[in-house]
Amino acid sequence: MKSQTREWAREHSSAIFVLLLVVGSFAALALGLALNASQARGIQFLATTLLHFSGAALVAAVATLFFSFREVQDQLAGVVARLITTGSVVQLLSHPARDGLGNSLALARIGDDCSFLEPSLQHALLRISDYCLAAFHIYNFSEDVTLTPFPGNPDLLIHRSVRMFRVRSFHRSGSKRSFPLRYHMEVGLADTVQLSDDAFLREFDIRAGDRSFSRESVQIGRQSSGSLRMLTITFEEQVPVDPELDVRICVETLTVAADNNEMLVVRYPTSGFHVTLRFDESKRYDCVWFNAWNLGGGIKAGQEGHQLLHNGITAFSNDWLLPGDGVVFGWYTVGRADREPPFA
Repeated sequence: MKSQTREWAREHSSAIFVLLLVVGSFAALALGLALNASQARGIQFLATTLLHFSGAALVAAVATLFFSFREVQDQLAGVVARLITTGSVVQLLSHPARDGLGNSLALARIGDDCSFLEPSLQHALLRISDYCLAAFHIYNFSEDVTLTPFPGNPDLLIHRSVRMFRVRSFHRSGSKRSFPLRYHMEVGLADTVQLSDDAFLREFDIRAGDRSFSRESVQIGRQSSGSLRMLTITFEEQVPVDPELDVRICVETLTVAADNNEMLVVRYPTSGFHVTLRFDESKRYDCVWFNAWNLGGGIKAGQEGHQLLHNGITAFSNDWLLPGDGVVFGWYTVGRADREPPFA
């Protein structure tokens, strides 16, 4: 019974408060008017105080009743939201106040699935989201990879890649608009291949806006992990973006024929993704999408997909890909007992 009474009182607290204000206002008014007839100085002061209290209580009752209407609350919420989102109110908030506001907004987005946010996890996720929002954004990423046999050595393939994309920095403020243009490739070295390091890089050409880079800007080295030996091809240069930059990267290298996988991972938030691999008509092709966040068990179906070609495969995405997202291509020969499907 007591719990029901408390629940009823909590539900009708506004109406009870207004009623108490109105009763208190009229009571103070009646008492003040009665005491106002007295000639005593102290009584006159008390009467004036009661009359002022009566007026303030009546105003408070009207205000409480006015702000209890749903339409008024929605209107005030909209005004406050506009002040926060379009004005400079957020800049005036302290860091704890910003964190509290962020927590409330996050819980409102999540809904009933969450009632509490772990502070350390939220801060880690905020660092990731802040990076994605403030980083350079890539648009219309496309790459065409062609594999052809290397004459005279069946253990090698010629790997030719033409990559194009547009870098945008409209959203970035200040003068930090130098894009770190990077290219990195690792080639496995088989014991049967006896070639110099420079022989593996057949062509290297990068066009970034009105600037161009050739193989003289590339660093070629070797590294090993146990019995695995790798040849690394690395390029890095800072190029200005103001506010857009068109990039074209053309690289032709030698690669080991035994490696039947090709992987591509995006490093920046990327809108529009289209990659094609072409090799041999007699082989079967497949691909697997992956992402760094693993939301809902993978990338949403319908926004990322692939299309088989007569001599290869194309993977495409019409949605944003985040850093760490990507695709793996695989190919195999039908009927070969020693070569299983790459994603079986």
